Amino acid sequence: MIAITLVALFAVLNLAACSSQTETPTLTPCPGETDPSVVIRNITFENVQLGKKLKIDADFEIKAPLDSDPVLYVYFSRPNGTQLDCPDYISNCKLMLCDGTKIDEILLNREWNNQCPIPPGNYTAHVTVRILNGEYAEEFIGDGNLVVKFLIENGGKTADCVTFPVYVEKN
Repeated sequence: MIAITLVALFAVLNLAACSSQTETPTLTPCPGETDPSVVIRNITFENVQLGKKLKIDADFEIKAPLDSDPVLYVYFSRPNGTQLDCPDYISNCKLMLCDGTKIDEILLNREWNNQCPIPPGNYTAHVTVRILNGEYAEEFIGDGNLVVKFLIENGGKTADCVTFPVYVEKN
């Protein structure tokens, strides 16, 4: 969920997610998710609007070591279920949680030094990123209502999966 927390930060940072105020979305487990080895406790978005800096804070718990090439996937959809392609301006919708080489992976993984195994424990991620603005970004967010899904896999098996609504404010 560490990754989820940070990924939420990175993925949503470029998309936006709330308004100028602080927003703490309700996290919903994905269908069939009953005993995750990673638990995202809280995600908070602050000062989020196209063209502004998005601040994301996430708290999560890792219950069992993540040691088999853990990956965080970020997916976007409309509230009606229509899946959206990962926007080109988001550096990654697939983030390696260990041995990451991209700047967003390195930032996301800094609490465990970008190395596996990621030990059990409670983690907090803080990320601040400028949200892109432009025609493509506005087209992607549509009316501003999106659903974000974070899926963490460890060794190809689901370690955690949550969805949450995000509201992106346009200028």
